[in-house]
Amino acid sequence: MHLRSVVSALAALLTLVACSGNKPPGGTAGGSGATAGGSGTAGSSATGGGTAGTAGGSAMGGGTGTAGGAVLPTPDGGTLVAGETCLMPRVLMPGATFRSTTAGLTDDYNFEDVGICRGSVDNTADAVFQVTAPAGQRVTVDVTSEFDAIVHLVRAPAANCGTTMGGTTTGIVCLVSEDWVYARGTESVSYFNTGTTSLDLFVIVDGFEAGDEGAFNIVSRINTMPPQGDVCATAIPLGATLTAQTWADFGADYSPGPLSCRFVSGPDRLYKIDVPALSKLTVVATPMSDDIALNIIEGPEASCAAPLACVARAEEGDDGEPETAVFNNTLNVTRTAYVHVSVFRPPTPGETFSLSATLSAVTPPPPAGDQCGTATPIDAGTLTAQTTTGFYPDYDVALPNTGCGRLSVAGPDRVYAINVGSGQTLTATVTPGARTDSDAGWDPAVYLLGGAAATCTPVLTQCLAGADVGVANDPDTVRYTNDAGTARSVFVIVDTYYDEAMTYELRTTLTP
Repeated sequence: MHLRSVVSALAALLTLVACSGNKPPGGTAGGSGATAGGSGTAGSSATGGGTAGTAGGSAMGGGTGTAGGAVLPTPDGGTLVAGETCLMPRVLMPGATFRSTTAGLTDDYNFEDVGICRGSVDNTADAVFQVTAPAGQRVTVDVTSEFDAIVHLVRAPAANCGTTMGGTTTGIVCLVSEDWVYARGTESVSYFNTGTTSLDLFVIVDGFEAGDEGAFNIVSRINTMPPQGDVCATAIPLGATLTAQTWADFGADYSPGPLSCRFVSGPDRLYKIDVPALSKLTVVATPMSDDIALNIIEGPEASCAAPLACVARAEEGDDGEPETAVFNNTLNVTRTAYVHVSVFRPPTPGETFSLSATLSAVTPPPPAGDQCGTATPIDAGTLTAQTTTGFYPDYDVALPNTGCGRLSVAGPDRVYAINVGSGQTLTATVTPGARTDSDAGWDPAVYLLGGAAATCTPVLTQCLAGADVGVANDPDTVRYTNDAGTARSVFVIVDTYYDEAMTYELRTTLTP
């Protein structure tokens, strides 16, 4: 693995850890993101095996409170004995708060962080409940515990809770998993069922480490009318500046990732704006006191609901500081943009933000070669003194992708077109130029796409070949053999990892 892949992977890992359940002493932390993990230890109970998907809704989580608070509030619903496993859950009716406990129960679920499931591997007892998310509604479950709790939300059937054998749970699939606070705090998980039928969900209450078990209060709530802008389908039109935008009743519907997006762990809101041809969209989000992130996702609505990449993103500021994201529509068609605003952690009570959008002309106009539709035709050979200066970042790589490379890239790109005869092999090498400043060097990427210009979508999901394996100053090379039985035109897209223009040499060969 090359150095930048390691650095990027570590950066992504640190981002996820910052948004997950690693709590600093005396404070709160956590979120819905987690990193891939291995297996846990201890425990002996077995549950149903297998995995299943999580389509048809969106999930969120968070928490409030700190260690050392008062005793648990008296519940209005009385005592509710918890279920042992997902095969034997206790039904949790919405509305009332119940007192329950993990004391006396078995340790059924043991795993390190896997997917978005926060791990618990220290022989802590766990409790299981079942709630129902009606179609088109959001269900929220709050757990206030005497111990440091982890709360998972898993979609039925019980197979999604995984199988525990020899003390290790495998195959668990979480919709959301939260570990924001210590004892006496409240963990909150939520799921918005965007489907047309009701869904059963399992709530697993577990402990953070050995000894974390005991009494807790649990309550579920049904939000029958999720607010406008909670999901892409109800995104709020964005025109003039919007002030006093609140987080009340909104959920966190986007897990951290993909790498070209800056989704964070708290609630999010969605807005929608049409960007005319050859127009620049500038969006500024200003929080009252919290730390926020800003993303721009290109439509249609389905792409917004499950984005493979973002066309712009910003998460540079700290608490109370604004974020600015810019999207240049360099095409001759109107494009729909969804603006996604999220908060890093459960928002401060009463927290609001303002949001403004400005449209202006793309300046300077995109030059020839800026997109596949205006690609520069070339023959095999060497092109020296090439540059991406004056070009726009029109293309990014979807992760996961098919053949386009391993990393998301943010820099400007430039497109060439070359004819590849039947049976010929095209080899394209991009060598970055020398830098005159003190920075380490430019880091190129190169992709090959076939077919009409329409195949060059802003988020590249299918390439003939792609390469982004070198570090700064290293060349990248791609190869493609045309076995289609007829000559075809191939687009060569030269991109750069960093958000700046570069100089380079492009060498192409055709063999035999």
